[in-house]
Amino acid sequence: MPRAQRLSTRSRWIGGLLCAACAQSPPSQQVRAPSPRAAASLDSAPASAPSAPPAQAPSGAPATHAAFRCDDASSTGANEASLSYAFSRVHDGPASSLAAAAPKIGVLDSERASVFDGRAWTTLAPIQKPDGAHFELFFGRDFEPRLLGYVDAPSARSDGPHSFYKRFKGGRWQDEPSELGPFANGAGALYGVLGIVDPEVVCRPSAQCLIKRVSGWSRVPAHAAPVRIALAGGTAWALYPNHVERLEPAGFARFGPERSWRDPSGIWVDARGAPWIAEPAERALFRLEQGAWLRVESPLAEPRALWGRANDDLWLVGAGGAAHFDGTTWQCANDVRGPLRFIVALGDELWLAGDAGVFRGQAKRAKAP
Repeated sequence: MPRAQRLSTRSRWIGGLLCAACAQSPPSQQVRAPSPRAAASLDSAPASAPSAPPAQAPSGAPATHAAFRCDDASSTGANEASLSYAFSRVHDGPASSLAAAAPKIGVLDSERASVFDGRAWTTLAPIQKPDGAHFELFFGRDFEPRLLGYVDAPSARSDGPHSFYKRFKGGRWQDEPSELGPFANGAGALYGVLGIVDPEVVCRPSAQCLIKRVSGWSRVPAHAAPVRIALAGGTAWALYPNHVERLEPAGFARFGPERSWRDPSGIWVDARGAPWIAEPAERALFRLEQGAWLRVESPLAEPRALWGRANDDLWLVGAGGAAHFDGTTWQCANDVRGPLRFIVALGDELWLAGDAGVFRGQAKRAKAP
């Protein structure tokens, strides 16, 4: 086969594999497959930088600010939120995944996916979910939904986990092995982040990750087991219980020092490239400052996901609902309740989702003078 024809063929299958999308404007955090657990420790707490939330001081030192909690009625300002979005609950069922591709929003529960096209909701055909299945919802570049993940069911197969990949086509969920390229045989788990926003990442543990950008695609080594992959700050991140990794040209590389959180669930990266990590088990956020992790108590129980335009315009969701940080204080979104796990921005709207359902935040218009 001529070289040009080989390149064309390879481009077709890799393009098919990475066509699933989870667009967001700007990019936001989305949690994927569960991460392996590990143990490590680090004592850290440099001085708080400007526009930083009230921080917990180093061990043994008094905090410079009193902790603010949305679930504490005695907290000053807890019920005096003045926010830029007005939220309404638009979907009642619990959401186990949230995807966005303007103008569409997709919500996944345990057995069905629903799609909002900007005007109305459509509930898709039921998903035939095998025992031990773990997967997430995405939109493809054709704006049709995909499911990506794996099935961990030793009783069904003796050779361990196998991939789970479905495309919604012709009114039903269908297998699409032709879109999986070298992973088409189904042997082994799949994990990663798919989307219109670069980069797209699809990995098979102990094998390779396929990285797709508008400028081209490449391969890098995969992790030993499925790990949480998130998009933030224009690249992909892997979240471990004792460190984070950033996607570099040669592969995922450790970023910053180790820190013993239990199960980090979300990441957001500010304009300086400094990550913020949400840790539900500790009711804490961790911000990398001057080479060390600064611990910040969360205003919400079980903080899960972060999104922001800047350090003084940051949103957080968790078991307690949603809260906004303006660079000085946290404000609670009184018209939102939890538990919530996901947050995406879509144009001038902010979408929140979790066990409490789906909330649509629409930008408030400034009042005429």
